[in-house]
Amino acid sequence: MIKMTRQVTFSAGHRYWSPNLTAEENRDRFGPWASPYNHGHNYILDVTVAGEINPEDGMVINIKRVDDRLKETVIAPFDQRSINDEVPAFWDQSPTLENLLIYFRDQLIDLDVPRFEDHVGEHHRVQLVHLRLQEMPRLWADLDVQTSKMTLTRT
Repeated sequence: MIKMTRQVTFSAGHRYWSPNLTAEENRDRFGPWASPYNHGHNYILDVTVAGEINPEDGMVINIKRVDDRLKETVIAPFDQRSINDEVPAFWDQSPTLENLLIYFRDQLIDLDVPRFEDHVGEHHRVQLVHLRLQEMPRLWADLDVQTSKMTLTRT
């Protein structure tokens, strides 16, 4: 099995603040990051897929297909946006790295459609296997798509 990773970047603002909570409850939940005002990040998203090489074209997956999906599901809805205000999925949940990764996984999961049939009629698949979202150079989260294991790293 061969893995391929594509990296995209986008800039977006967000806030850690729930209008349903008091200021004290927000500070309890979000700590020093609690604020009713947005701040921004230059996010970096790594998307890793795995599969067998297609003997017809020599590729695991056509990178243009991945790029098109990333433009549609990540760049267009998130780049230069206020996540809390402009992305409906985050109107009622915090745009934490964990929630963003789950959202991106759900948007990209069907990259694993059957690709080609080999000589015995078996379908080969390309699967979404890993996502990494970096909010800052010292803060990122990883999601193993197949096990749903997520790690958050802050250094």
